[in-house]
Amino acid sequence: MMGQTSLFALLGYVLFLYLHRSRPFMAGVSLWLCALKPHLFLSVGIVMLVWIVLSRSYKILMGTVAAMAASCAFLYLVCPTAWTDYARMMQTVGLQTAHVPCLSVALRFWLRPQSAAFNYLPAMLGCVWSLGYFWKHRHAWEWMEGGSLLILVSLLTAPYSWIYDDGLAIPALLHGAYLTRSRILLAILALASFVIEAELLCGVKMQTAFYLWTAPLWLLWYLCATRITKTKQEGIVACQSI
Repeated sequence: MMGQTSLFALLGYVLFLYLHRSRPFMAGVSLWLCALKPHLFLSVGIVMLVWIVLSRSYKILMGTVAAMAASCAFLYLVCPTAWTDYARMMQTVGLQTAHVPCLSVALRFWLRPQSAAFNYLPAMLGCVWSLGYFWKHRHAWEWMEGGSLLILVSLLTAPYSWIYDDGLAIPALLHGAYLTRSRILLAILALASFVIEAELLCGVKMQTAFYLWTAPLWLLWYLCATRITKTKQEGIVACQSI
């Protein structure tokens, strides 16, 4: 209703999670939907490329390339000037001065408002951390578990994002909700969702700082949910060994 494409990107990511083992080529094709908002998948994307090489999952890469090539060819047939028109729009739309409620833009306006390079500093740090995290767990990598943390890091460090883009956190939050048995954590998640809905319904403008807390909270909540679960599992294993 509001002209947002984040749900299509979410669909592409969920299809990848569902298909990457059984139908890798189609999993790669589904990533075309994620390319609608590539800046939200930087940490995920760079790890995925390394994972494809290490696991030799080249069918996924072939599917993505095929989907991108087909869409570019179709676009050229429909509108040959689309690329130049898009480049011209990006130069005049005024994104450099837009007040987008996310960590990267807030950091830029705090340190050096005139330098757009600061928008990408958190993303670069997030990609470096994500590669280190993946490399540590590469021998037992699971996209449902490891990918959940990566997508939350991607959202937190994205060059720019809106509250609508937080829909990409849904798979990770559902994963954490499935693992945790803490009613307090579940209540916090429900309360946070209620606050967001209330802000939107009350007409809080998208450009305000009232939405800066969402991406950090999703990451913190997921870390708490998975950490508590891991601690309990370690305790059970220790008791059984005794």
